[in-house]
Amino acid sequence: MPYRMSPNVAVRTSDASKAVEFYSGVLGFPITVETDELTSIEATPITLFVIDDDEVAGAVHELFVDDLEAARDELVASGCEVVRWRGKGQDCYIRDPFGVMFNLWEEPASSLDGRSRRPLVRRSTPAVRMDSWMMA
Repeated sequence: MPYRMSPNVAVRTSDASKAVEFYSGVLGFPITVETDELTSIEATPITLFVIDDDEVAGAVHELFVDDLEAARDELVASGCEVVRWRGKGQDCYIRDPFGVMFNLWEEPASSLDGRSRRPLVRRSTPAVRMDSWMMA
C-alpha cells in the first residue's frame, strides 16, 4: 500500500494556549486561523494545528492512504498500535513501533495531484486544511 506524507501536523496538548504562545511567540510562526477548536500556525513547509486534548498528547503527523481499513490492518500487522480510531473522515491515530503517532486519512493518490482535495481555509498565507484536526 502506498503511504504519502501530509504537510499537516497536529500538536495535541492539555494546554493549547501555552503551546500557541510557544510556537507563535517564541518561535515566531504566524497564526493563520483561530477557532474554539484549534489554532493553525504556518511553520513552512508544514502547518501546525494546536488542539486541546486531554486523551492524546504530542505531535500527530498525517499520512494519506488509498484505503483506510487496509492501511490500519497492514500497520497493525507490522507492529503499530491503534491509539484512537473514529473512522473515515475523523481521527484515525496509529503509533508506530518507534513511538511516532500518525493520523491516517483516506485520500486516493489519483485524487491528490500534488495536494489534498480536503476542505481548505484560504488566507493570504498558504492554504490550511482543518477538517480532521478539529475532531476531538
